[in-house]
Amino acid sequence: MARRAAKVQEYRAQNPHVLLLDAGNSLMGDMPPATSTMGATSVEAMNRMNYDAMALALEDLTLGIETLKTRMQEARFPFLSANVFIGQSKQLLAQAYVVLEIDGRRVALIGITEAGEVAGFTIADPLATTQKIVAEVSKQADIIVLLTHASVSAAVSYTHLTLPTIYSV
Repeated sequence: MARRAAKVQEYRAQNPHVLLLDAGNSLMGDMPPATSTMGATSVEAMNRMNYDAMALALEDLTLGIETLKTRMQEARFPFLSANVFIGQSKQLLAQAYVVLEIDGRRVALIGITEAGEVAGFTIADPLATTQKIVAEVSKQADIIVLLTHASVSAAVSYTHLTLPTIYSV
């Protein structure tokens, strides 16, 4: 992790308008110590590298609501998902998007969680959610980035929207 942090710092020194993002499944990937600390070490490392945002993916949700809320409080960056609701409620688990000012441009980062089922959550249709949220965000941003762990084919379908330029990460 130290080498990665050094590389990120070096790159950012040469390129000040770089975003450091995560598309999800980093809290509960298959690598220790993330699994043994329930994502705490992942958040700690991401904080040290000054991540700008992280999207929630299905495996991250397996931590459960309380642990995810704890990880979100520990993070110095936003967790994003426009389509994950707590239980059957209309309450989003995380922020849907964030708009950042970068080099005079407004850049919106939208988190979209891939389709699936995880106990304790309702995951709304990713494509329908993307269409709705991009229409809303396009009034606030010059550039829109979809941050998702969805498959390449799913992400491509999200980006075939007739709205502003969209970058899928």
